[in-house]
Amino acid sequence: MLRDLNVSTSGRRVCGTPKLGVRGAAIPSTGQHGPSIIYPSLSLPADANKFYRARILTWPAQGVLRVYEDGSLDYDGTGVFEPQTFTFQLYENGVAIGGVLTGTLDTGGTYEVYGVSVTPATISVAGAAQTTLQAAVWGTEGVSQAVTWTASAGTINSSGLFTAPAATGSVQTITVTATSVVDGSRAGSATVTVPAIAVAYTQYPNVADVRAGVRYGASGEFVGTLVVGGG
Repeated sequence: MLRDLNVSTSGRRVCGTPKLGVRGAAIPSTGQHGPSIIYPSLSLPADANKFYRARILTWPAQGVLRVYEDGSLDYDGTGVFEPQTFTFQLYENGVAIGGVLTGTLDTGGTYEVYGVSVTPATISVAGAAQTTLQAAVWGTEGVSQAVTWTASAGTINSSGLFTAPAATGSVQTITVTATSVVDGSRAGSATVTVPAIAVAYTQYPNVADVRAGVRYGASGEFVGTLVVGGG
């Protein structure tokens, strides 16, 4: 059974037999604890009878890393969602070889997004005017706040800066949506209202063309003839 060498030796933690190490032939490319961090630096069979060990210099910021005497390792990344790194120095027959190496641990964790909110939830913006909306992604601790913005009318950039379309004679109701980059099924939205503007009215028909006894609609269309004495 492999020994867990997560112990301090002269101020450092080491894996492999201190001052000597394990023979190259015994260093695994795979196995119970996965591949050894020493194995990629070997040239077998030439290095089969040399002794190797590795000294861990810096440990992962999160999670628990266990290193064994043959350079294989276990990593418990429970609750960790970002890849973690550690550094180590290799020794051959007790002498340091090469420079400091970096190992990367893929935690395999995934963030969970519970929802997305957009503020303000409702807002009125004049035609062609701009306003900035904010999105908040809520979920497991450390989840990315990155979102993708879309708008049903007008334009919006990646920073949430919305530019309203030109105002018309009718009120425009626009939906602005922020979708989580981590989980595209989670999104939040806001409602933007662009008020209508008054449409200039030109009297029709011309005053000179108005005939007594004729009724005209609001847009100048003929709607009937008044009957004299009919009120």
